[in-house]
Amino acid sequence: MEQICIVALIGLPAAGKTSFSKLLLKTENVPFSILHICFDNFLKCSDDNATSYRLQREEVLKFLADTIESLKNINELVANIPNLKYCSYRDCGSRQLLIVCDDNNYYASMRYKLFQIARKFCISYGQIYFECNLATAMERNASRDASVRIPENVFHKMVLNLEYPDVQKNYWEENTFTWHTEDCLKQQFIFSNIIPFLNKLFDNPLKPTEANSKHAPTKQSLVHDLDLVMRKRIGSSVNAIAKCNKGRLAFELNNKRKEILKEFQDNTEDEVSDFHKYLGLFEESLEGIETTFLKRT
Repeated sequence: MEQICIVALIGLPAAGKTSFSKLLLKTENVPFSILHICFDNFLKCSDDNATSYRLQREEVLKFLADTIESLKNINELVANIPNLKYCSYRDCGSRQLLIVCDDNNYYASMRYKLFQIARKFCISYGQIYFECNLATAMERNASRDASVRIPENVFHKMVLNLEYPDVQKNYWEENTFTWHTEDCLKQQFIFSNIIPFLNKLFDNPLKPTEANSKHAPTKQSLVHDLDLVMRKRIGSSVNAIAKCNKGRLAFELNNKRKEILKEFQDNTEDEVSDFHKYLGLFEESLEGIETTFLKRT
């Protein structure tokens, strides 16, 4: 493939991400081939094992990176690419390939990992944020089959944790298209709005060392931002759990926050990468502490 672009879909469950992906796959005269990676096809959620879920996500990212590496110098997808059976692919006879990463991507750190893969392979990266009001998303989720319906308590937790794309904090989110729920999900809208946006992404592949120094924050501001984000995570996590010793849970989570914050302050490597690395570590620790705590109570 001469040109490859990763586009991350962002939004609450039932906001329209998969419906959009399916419509895009059916749309005629699209100027690029499409690979739709629905993370739900790879992941098996388990309340008992947050670590397993994290490792599964890492496997999806590895599959994505391995697929891109395999496609860099060939014209079409090949049948022996591992796990391709879990994806949808449409060959439009183009040497451009759009990879749609269909997931909630509600943490900025999740999206940053996709950006890092794009930067590593010098390909394009962008995001589509599906802005959907809570009532509409919950109504759609409730109407889903029980096998794919998100439990209400998990849904509310995702609402609290959803980090909206913010280019002021994250320079790498500058190429974000916001799709409002009132915008009609039709092929004409895709042609008029989405295709031009995606074409611009293809025209601007990333560079391996791209750092955008104009927007790069200082280490001090990153430490402050990391602390604020972790505190917010703790607040939403404690509030989302109805029956527990909230004071004890908050105590354990704050100890982990202080530990990770100190590690981040003491680290002198690439600051922006470190920020998302340590935030990701905290998110993983948070899920593990929650699971262990609930088992004890």
